[in-house]
Amino acid sequence: MSDYSAVLFDLDGTLIDSAPGIFAALEATLAQYDIHPERSSLQKYLGPPLRKTFADFLPPEKIEAAVAHYRALYKVMGLENVAPYGGIKEMLRALRKEGKTVCVATSKPRPVALQVLRAFDMEQYFDYVGGASMDSSLDTKTAVVAHVLAQPCLYGKNAVMVGDRDNDMQ
Repeated sequence: MSDYSAVLFDLDGTLIDSAPGIFAALEATLAQYDIHPERSSLQKYLGPPLRKTFADFLPPEKIEAAVAHYRALYKVMGLENVAPYGGIKEMLRALRKEGKTVCVATSKPRPVALQVLRAFDMEQYFDYVGGASMDSSLDTKTAVVAHVLAQPCLYGKNAVMVGDRDNDMQ
């Protein structure tokens, strides 16, 4: 890590275990369209933007309604079924102690990411929390990472991205 002065973290699956809440909200949303996939087939949808996920199941004219429905459900189901991974706070403290700039770059909408971090008293460890917009203007992981890298706290920094999915690295 000495080669890097900044670390960007994905949120879901990297800092927090959010799979149970995501699966519950995703299954409930798809059920309203009488779609009932096996939970094991939903694993690949942990991470990608919601609009991309729902495009695999629904016609284009139903995607925005599905996204809105999912987000309403996630405020309850998702936040009740999420927890930070063991040792995460200690790692974040250690990075801060080393003088690293620490940020979040998540496909989760920024307000929701902040809500999750605040619920576990983790917001304090981050110089910036970047996430998707509620509309489609900032919707891909690439766009979110570019947005985070453009923040003043990262000027002149050599950053590394830490994530658990291929879209975190692309």
